[in-house]
Amino acid sequence: MEDLIKAAQQLKQRVQSLESALSHEEKEARFKTLNGQMAHPKFWEDRFHAQAVARESAQLEKWLTGWRDLERRLEDVLSIASDDQDDHRVTLRPELEKEIRVIERVLAAREVELLLSE
Repeated sequence: MEDLIKAAQQLKQRVQSLESALSHEEKEARFKTLNGQMAHPKFWEDRFHAQAVARESAQLEKWLTGWRDLERRLEDVLSIASDDQDDHRVTLRPELEKEIRVIERVLAAREVELLLSE
């Protein structure tokens, strides 16, 4: 189980590096700014601008949600693997290995996204 914990920790480091390279914090800030604009009472007075802002907000929300989901899945793997390591009555190793493979594929796709955006 120690090897799975180590693999998950390495994936977590890759996620953090990618988030930095993909300007995750800037996207989070931009998303909050756009939502603040959309909450303004006169937001829809300029329909074309409002639609563009709403579209950008939706794209950012989808992107950020994907990263949050990936982070949550990694945290779940780490937590379950740690618990499973302490309790030898039942092993969840096959499920954890499968989840790590899925996370690796998602992360690889995000790395390609980074390469293509440069």
